[in-house]
Amino acid sequence: MKINVRTLKTIALAVGLAVFVVSCASVPDASPEQKQQALSFSPPPNMAGLYVIRPYHIAGSAVSWVVKLDYQDFGSLGTSSYLYSAVLPGKHFIRMGVNGDYGMETFVAEAGKNYYFTMKPSLSGHIFDQISETEGQQDVRDFKMSGASSYKVPFNP
Repeated sequence: MKINVRTLKTIALAVGLAVFVVSCASVPDASPEQKQQALSFSPPPNMAGLYVIRPYHIAGSAVSWVVKLDYQDFGSLGTSSYLYSAVLPGKHFIRMGVNGDYGMETFVAEAGKNYYFTMKPSLSGHIFDQISETEGQQDVRDFKMSGASSYKVPFNP
């Protein structure tokens, strides 16, 4: 049986595409308690809620994205996942990358409010966009909560 070059290229392309699709980044599931808190959309007393959401996008889908909150690791996001944490009121910033060197976004948190940001790749790194509460809550309901979260709320005297 003879196989021509065109057939070999087609097979190689199909295998490569299958590997790419199967290798989309994933993160561990959050605990049921973490999910319950995030899905309540009610931050703890005297705190605000922060949701960082990674919608599906073909660019960068094979890797987890590291998110920083202020000067701490916030966690890692796979495709169609989100991170949640309560945060103290005041000024905060979120960044991307192991060293936090991409796409910084700042916001001022008020107690009792939730803040929703999506992330998307761009030619200059990654970009955060603040989205509405309605859109944010829908994404949170539709996506997986990342269990790869390491953020610890600083002591609040």
